[in-house]
Amino acid sequence: MLEPLPDHIAPEEAAMIEPIAVAERAVREAGVRKGSHVAIFGAGNIGLLALQVARAFGAEKILVIEPQASRMDVAVKMGADIVLTPESLRNQMTSYADRFHSVIDGVSREDTLASGIELGAKGGTILVYGVPKLGATPIFLFDIFKKDMKLVTCRLYQRSFKKAIELLSEGRIQVKPMITHRVALKDFPALV
Repeated sequence: MLEPLPDHIAPEEAAMIEPIAVAERAVREAGVRKGSHVAIFGAGNIGLLALQVARAFGAEKILVIEPQASRMDVAVKMGADIVLTPESLRNQMTSYADRFHSVIDGVSREDTLASGIELGAKGGTILVYGVPKLGATPIFLFDIFKKDMKLVTCRLYQRSFKKAIELLSEGRIQVKPMITHRVALKDFPALV
């Protein structure tokens, strides 16, 4: 699959188009729209991109849950309204429970799914894109059912980079702050 790129997109930015496509699909499938309150578990590349895509789609409030301080700092720089560690979230859950229309889980563990259900508003959506360990993550169907929530999963992207290219080209997604290293192709095997 080849897509033409605008001339102003640098090669290192272009390398992020596939993860942007993954994040765009996750945010879209989670039902994020103008005015949404969104909680995102995990501030790795996809989580940080989901944060930006959610904002581009009109999200009003974005909470990011992440244990690593360096990633928390980047989430703040990328526009998160609130950034908490999982422990801080547990200690403050009553302040955040039932308030998020969309919960996007890039971690996919029992604790993140349980917290996501608590955060989710009645009628909201929990989207899981993180790869769960086989047989390790129980589904809390009754808890999802009693809040009339939707549980959605998505894996990768849907064979199109057009929306990702558009978001990057229009400057609605910033990837340069996420790029930590530049490596020549000839040097790559030594790093793997």
